[in-house]
Amino acid sequence: EAVQSATAAAQRLRGLTADNPAQQQRLQSLATLIGKRLAALRAVVALRDNQGFEAAQREILTGKGRVFHDQIRGVIEEMKRAEGVLLEARKRQTRRSIMVTQAVILGGGALAFGFVGLALGAIRRDFAGRERAENELQEARDELEQRVEQRTAQLALSEARTRAIFETALDGIVTM
Repeated sequence: EAVQSATAAAQRLRGLTADNPAQQQRLQSLATLIGKRLAALRAVVALRDNQGFEAAQREILTGKGRVFHDQIRGVIEEMKRAEGVLLEARKRQTRRSIMVTQAVILGGGALAFGFVGLALGAIRRDFAGRERAENELQEARDELEQRVEQRTAQLALSEARTRAIFETALDGIVTM
């Protein structure tokens, strides 16, 4: 079970660290050490089966297994430290990305509000100019209507004079 579990864990670690050559190299060293440790354990089991408990106990007391365990722990700790450093670097990069994104959003929002303000100012100015133009047009129309009325009144008066002259001209000629 331990061999199967270690193999599955090694495969999972290979997949998780596929983008990191240094970790892949450490993982290879770890696999080699685990293989040596498993070979040493098999040798102890074989000694126990072939030569008895005391022979296996003497082999265990030599400390070879402890050396392998210490080396395995060392490689694992080194891998953990490397991943911790990588994790911190990624956290810093993420924080920088967040800050840049927030700055872009805030800057873009401020710029958008500026454009909206300018657009509103231009629209307001356009409406004010349009209103002035309408007022001036209304004044010009009122003045034109007043002139037309005055001119119509002058023409009516002129026509009345001309008619009066023509109507009284025969009387004047007859009188003369």
